[in-house]
Amino acid sequence: MKIYNIKFKAILLGILILVFIILISSLLFSSTETIIMTSENYTEILKDIHDKPYDYENRKIEMIGYVFRTTDFNKNQFVIARDMLINESESRIVGFLCEYEKANEIENNEWIKGEGKIYIGDYHGAMPIVKINKVTQSEVPNQIWVYPPKAK
Repeated sequence: MKIYNIKFKAILLGILILVFIILISSLLFSSTETIIMTSENYTEILKDIHDKPYDYENRKIEMIGYVFRTTDFNKNQFVIARDMLINESESRIVGFLCEYEKANEIENNEWIKGEGKIYIGDYHGAMPIVKINKVTQSEVPNQIWVYPPKAK
């Protein structure tokens, strides 16, 4: 009976240690760092977040771009946009849809740095949207173009 009791305690202790290791590693390796979008990584980050939006929900993000609006946006919505160069004669506007309480204070085509958090919202379907909490004016970056994400 004593041997059985020792084995049970050893197994229980092993399970507790395993649970402890899992909890600690999830805290240590969880991505809580702010995502910083640059000219070099802009489209890779944009694509990855759109491909796996729930993996990025509630993550902080910073980006620089110009303010772009379309007629169907709400008054508090805009895109922090960049021009993605497809080839020598073709480009596309790319970026995250953003929501900001003071959006009406920002002019179209103004270059800004936006900081906020990603959440899953709705714009013609579920998609990642950045809830902006801080906007600062930005100079136009040296590299105004961004390039399509690299094929994996």
